[in-house]
Amino acid sequence: MHLRTLAALLCLPLLGACSGKLLPETLMPDVLRPAPAADTPPERITWERTALCKRSDCTLVNVDTLRYAGEPALNELIDQALLRMADAPPLANGPDPLQRYTDVLFQRQPAGKEVWLQAKQLDQHDDLLVIELSSYIKDREQGWPGRNFINYSRSHKRSLQPSELFLPEQEFEFWNAVREAHLAWLRQQNLLDNRTFRTQWPFRRTQNIALLRDRVRIKYEVASIGPYQMGHPYLDIPYARLQNVLKPQYIPASQMGSPLTGEGQDRQKKE
Repeated sequence: MHLRTLAALLCLPLLGACSGKLLPETLMPDVLRPAPAADTPPERITWERTALCKRSDCTLVNVDTLRYAGEPALNELIDQALLRMADAPPLANGPDPLQRYTDVLFQRQPAGKEVWLQAKQLDQHDDLLVIELSSYIKDREQGWPGRNFINYSRSHKRSLQPSELFLPEQEFEFWNAVREAHLAWLRQQNLLDNRTFRTQWPFRRTQNIALLRDRVRIKYEVASIGPYQMGHPYLDIPYARLQNVLKPQYIPASQMGSPLTGEGQDRQKKE
């Protein structure tokens, strides 16, 4: 095995430790559930290419992605999302866009450039496939990780956009629920009363929303609501809090009518 490849693989569990910055999450998703027996599992495709050069830091691309039989639209969504995360230049139409991106990158030969791209199935329920996309882009010494989600409707053959998830005039209430989860996260981190932290890292919205089978997960990019060293903070919202916020078709059948408990129940009483 290439020595630099081995070193990079050892870095993956820390996602950035090789750049001297410790991150608590890995490129692997937080949850990985098997597909129902009736469905064909996706094909996992992995490869790595290193450019031929006379330097010790030749350009490297590592890909760990998925291919779904009978889902060309989803496969294209995955490819294009990974290319955006890699900040790829426009490519001519054709097969294997990730390989063609690698060819273009190798022609440029940027010193010390490493691109790690991954797609993992995070969940599968009802009509949805939930894919988590991860990236780690390293230029010389600095590495930068990225995250994204695809909530793919198998019946409509497309990815759901955050703006279409909400009942009319309920998007603001959705972000109120996320804000409540953010306050709970600050409390868990012992940062709720830290005015300096909250001023420097205020609450923000994000497009990274995953419709899991038992909760909605909001995941933030590094250095968005906390410093780089905190990695990718995530907030979980129970469907019970979102019963009158999300459109019913986007609430899993197992979660329809789930009772509110704890803080959510107290909030409902106040309303």
